[in-house]
Amino acid sequence: MEFLVLASVWMFWDYTIFVERESSWSTYLFNEEINHTILLSLFPVVMLAFVSLFILNFKVSWANL
Repeated sequence: MEFLVLASVWMFWDYTIFVERESSWSTYLFNEEINHTILLSLFPVVMLAFVSLFILNFKVSWANL
């Protein structure tokens, strides 16, 4: 659940930055804006999720010892 909230907030934030800086002066369609945002946001969010899960799992493993 937390990952979905993080991904949603991150993508919304990237989308607003993209629209404010790039799309406002160009002729991007809405579909192109969303695709661009998803492509740029997907990698950092997935990497952050994997690192977070690894760290949480590692802490739980050490707590069980």
